[in-house]
Amino acid sequence: MQTRNTSEEFQVREPKFVKLYYEAVGKLHGLNGTQVKIMTFMLRHMNYKNEVFYRERDKKSFCEEDKIKVSAFNNNVTTMTKSGLIKRQGNNDFTFNPKYLTKACWSEVQSIKLEQNFTVEGVENKVIIDEKELPY
Repeated sequence: MQTRNTSEEFQVREPKFVKLYYEAVGKLHGLNGTQVKIMTFMLRHMNYKNEVFYRERDKKSFCEEDKIKVSAFNNNVTTMTKSGLIKRQGNNDFTFNPKYLTKACWSEVQSIKLEQNFTVEGVENKVIIDEKELPY
C-alpha cells in the first residue's frame, strides 16, 4: 500500500505491527502517550543515519493538530532525551538511539523482535529486524 506524504513523494506505508513496536519502545523508556506521539512525529523526520531534523513550522503544525502546547512539546522532548531514547544535537536536531529505532524500508521488513534478558548484571535489550527473503 502506498500513501503520499506532505512532500508529495510516494512512500510505502509502515506495517500495522510497527505501531505496536513503537508503543513497546515507549513503555520500555517510560514514555507516556503524548511522548509516543512526539516520538512518531520525530520518526517521520528521520533520515537513514538516524538523524532527525524538523522545521519549527512542522513542530507548530504537529502541536496544533494534536492540541499540545509548544512548551509541553519541548518539555516532553527533554524527558525523552533523559530516557536515553534520543540525543539532542542542536535546535530541532536529534538522533535516535539506533539500538531501538532506525529507518527501515518497510516493504522489506517481515517482523521486529524486542528481546529482554534479565540477569544479575541487569536488563539487556535486543532488537532484531527480520527482513523478507528477496528472490535474488
